[in-house]
Amino acid sequence: MTLGVSLQTALSGIQATQIGLSVGSQNVANANTPGYTRKAAEFENVTIAGLGAGVSISNVNRVVNIFLSKALREQRSDLGAVDASAKFFEQIQLGFGTTASDSTLSADLARLSTTIEALSNLPEDAALRFDVVDVANSLARNIRDLAASVQQLRGDADAQIKDAIDVINRNVEVVADINADIVAANNVGAPVGELEDARDRALDRIAERIDITLFSRDDGRISVLTGGGQALLDTAVNKLDYSPATSFTPITTFNPITIVPADPVLAASGAGVTLVTGGDSSAVVSQISSGKLKGLLDIRDGTLPNLGDQLDTLSNIVRDEFNRIHNRGTSFPPPNALTGTRTVSLVDPFAGTGSVRLAVVDANGDLTNTALDLDLTTVTTVNELVTALNDPATGLIGATASVSVDGNLVIAANDPANGISINEDTSQVSGFGFSHFFGLNDLFVGAESSTIAVRQEILDNPSLVATARLSLTADVVPMADPTAITIGDNRTVQELAALSTTAFGFAAVGGLPSGNFTVEEYAANILKLNSVQAASTAENQNLQQTLFDDLDFRNASFSGVNVDEELANLVTLQNAFNASSRVFSIAAEMLEELIDLIS
Repeated sequence: MTLGVSLQTALSGIQATQIGLSVGSQNVANANTPGYTRKAAEFENVTIAGLGAGVSISNVNRVVNIFLSKALREQRSDLGAVDASAKFFEQIQLGFGTTASDSTLSADLARLSTTIEALSNLPEDAALRFDVVDVANSLARNIRDLAASVQQLRGDADAQIKDAIDVINRNVEVVADINADIVAANNVGAPVGELEDARDRALDRIAERIDITLFSRDDGRISVLTGGGQALLDTAVNKLDYSPATSFTPITTFNPITIVPADPVLAASGAGVTLVTGGDSSAVVSQISSGKLKGLLDIRDGTLPNLGDQLDTLSNIVRDEFNRIHNRGTSFPPPNALTGTRTVSLVDPFAGTGSVRLAVVDANGDLTNTALDLDLTTVTTVNELVTALNDPATGLIGATASVSVDGNLVIAANDPANGISINEDTSQVSGFGFSHFFGLNDLFVGAESSTIAVRQEILDNPSLVATARLSLTADVVPMADPTAITIGDNRTVQELAALSTTAFGFAAVGGLPSGNFTVEEYAANILKLNSVQAASTAENQNLQQTLFDDLDFRNASFSGVNVDEELANLVTLQNAFNASSRVFSIAAEMLEELIDLIS
């Protein structure tokens, strides 16, 4: 070996250890940088004509375990899904309360039962009627507020779906750009470890929001597919396309989520691939199996609509059962006019059975004329009913019946000092009593949980709460008793009080099983189911977080920087650098002496 070769060999050692020192320094500097993977310089023996000629750095590689990285990315998606759900369950519980709270619907129903019970003991007490109306109004308002919060949360979920899609699209573009940089670096033999770290960070942001599958190409590129096999990035860049809804009701129709080319020209040429179908929540079908999008879609199209359906079921039972009893009775004194809530027209067919008593009653509760006992089988249309009520000889004397411009049956006393009272007796119309069918004396109005309310006339005048019942024997003929209603009559309000202990048949809805429950029990069941789901989600979140932390620790142990090891390696490289420098110095001195001898 010549002195020139010795110099070259020593120089290669100096250069190689300089690169190793640089790599080690970079590792130490980024020991706490999220997403940074340890880099390792690969030393390679250099030979010339079979003889050793020094050392070189063949490559600077990342230290990664592809299987751990894949498992960690998949776990990141699972954690993203449950994290999204858990956050919404926390908000739901804030609105619906907990089983230990006194601000729940079941507590509201219990308070209503208590005030009605008090009124049943003192039906003449005006203050107690006010209490009943106030508590009933509070119950209805709370149901409406909860129904509104359900739709608000669905809107929040939908907005977050759009935000997640925007993040996915931005990071797909980032991956595409880094792919191009990696191909260019590979073509000139430049290290690509830092580029691959940056690409992995972008892929992690995508995986947190949607499950993905990766394929490595020979030139260093990565193709990104959804878990269902739809390409987000391959030979071309694609993007998720979604337009969020602008308003939210139980029947809101959502737009589909599609995959379309990022290139506007290519996007204009086709409709794209549907990843999540559109329609109302019951019709949405998703190919997304994990990630934040999965959790948000489950909340928007599953959990919250189910909760809305449960609220609708509760509010409908409350409305119908309270109205059923309230329409049987009458207040003391009765209102001057009764206006129905059902929309009808004069030409509508009418098929009723049994008999109903209608009467005009004065402020003392006495009949002003003979009460009308109407046989419902004698009328076949709404017009015939109105005609029968208005008949001057056989109808309801002292009152006028009509159908308003809004399509509601109205029965009004002609004298403002008198009122209208109804006893449904044996009447049946489509399974309802006569007054209940037309909604002439409803306590609650509203078609669903979002609109349930105490009837405005009763809100304005709580004395209209029905406590009594029109007598079926009162008469105005000589020697008969004209007393139609008494102020101390509590028959109707007693029946209202009994509703709190009456079990009703509830169909299975929104995850709640079918069964016979009181309205308080059903309201408590809604809360219990939500609490169980929230607790289960929180438990699953803890489990997924533990699994993620374990995988992250194992991955960091393999790919992360151990500062102590790096410092020890730097000392070794420093010694090698010093040794190579000394060899270079000795060889240089020998070469200088040789030159002096020759000269």
